[in-house]
Amino acid sequence: MISKEVKADLKKGSWVRQMFDRGAELKKQSGEDKVLDFSLGNPSIEPPQEFFNGIKELLDEAGKGKHRYMPNAGFSNIRAAVANQMQKVHNLEFSDKHVVMTVGAGGGLNISLKSILNPLDVVVVLAPFFMEYEFYVKNHGCMIRKVDTNEEFMPDLEALEAAMSDKVRAVLVNSPNNPSGAVYSQEVMNGIGDVLKRAEKKYNRTIYLVSDEPYSKILYDLAEHGSVFKAHVNSIIVSSHSKDFGLAGERIGYVVVNPEIKNGEELIDAIIFCNRTLGFVNAPALIQRILPRLYASKDSTADYSPLKELACNILREANYEFIKPKGTFYIFPKSPLANDLEFVDLAFKNNVLLVPGTGFGRSGYFRMSFAVEEDTLLKAKDVLKNLADQAAGG
Repeated sequence: MISKEVKADLKKGSWVRQMFDRGAELKKQSGEDKVLDFSLGNPSIEPPQEFFNGIKELLDEAGKGKHRYMPNAGFSNIRAAVANQMQKVHNLEFSDKHVVMTVGAGGGLNISLKSILNPLDVVVVLAPFFMEYEFYVKNHGCMIRKVDTNEEFMPDLEALEAAMSDKVRAVLVNSPNNPSGAVYSQEVMNGIGDVLKRAEKKYNRTIYLVSDEPYSKILYDLAEHGSVFKAHVNSIIVSSHSKDFGLAGERIGYVVVNPEIKNGEELIDAIIFCNRTLGFVNAPALIQRILPRLYASKDSTADYSPLKELACNILREANYEFIKPKGTFYIFPKSPLANDLEFVDLAFKNNVLLVPGTGFGRSGYFRMSFAVEEDTLLKAKDVLKNLADQAAGG
């Protein structure tokens, strides 16, 4: 007999994974080349050549112990390399002491939440949001409180302020946002930070601004991604190189704590402790050691701009309503049917895999990943137009 809580959660599950599993069955029945899969955020651009060259060099390096345990926080020189990257972006003084290497951003979020949450605390999330957040928070005996964003997927600061209470311990933001592609500017981040500062004063408790940033380097049209570190002193960044370097399967990420945070050393110690006790132990040794080579390359970040433009043109010509993404490799159009679940099911019957907005806490929309081959998008042009016509009764 499995856990009752897990059994209940399995029924809700992740809509992305549900569509992935349904799609796998559909591909068996219809043939993989007949199914247009826009469901999973799996990078379609391969890692840079420096990755492959570097791995070969690392494997050929002399010396013993290259693949043994290291400190739970990760190799100090790799943490220093991440700190150097953070310093360039945020213009603050970082060292290896502010960084913990993690098993992807998912591992990083869990050890961060475990470190700051007490049972029954509340974590506020801005909808639409990555659906796994709810389960990450529940892992630690806490709950999420959803706050809707506006029509352009920007934070509604009045609604955010209304959601504050003496149980809120953190606000978890994701910019560039999965699924909407929205990017929060420094002005927007500062607005969030101001809300948290007022709530901290009102309720006499620390409220963390936790930023999930695996898409922070995938930006378009000169979009500027604001710094949570500049917006609020009690802040943590969690990120990974799953998307920007195309290393999703290698599970390499990190947590960085604001260097100006009070009792930052204690927080880092807690995060390192949770890295061990939640079973992650340490980030993968080999992939940690490849990062300095990738950081040194000017062209290592994946560029999805051509695919983004093609996807937008196809949707526009098919008369879908959408906000052009400023980041990530997703578009979040309005569903042609009021019920997004019905529209996604209609798409499925036409061998197209999409994810309903309901799964991201925002019904009436659907998510489409353009991290696919160009040919897949081109094949979808007529099919997507036909789906919109069917939904309109045409």
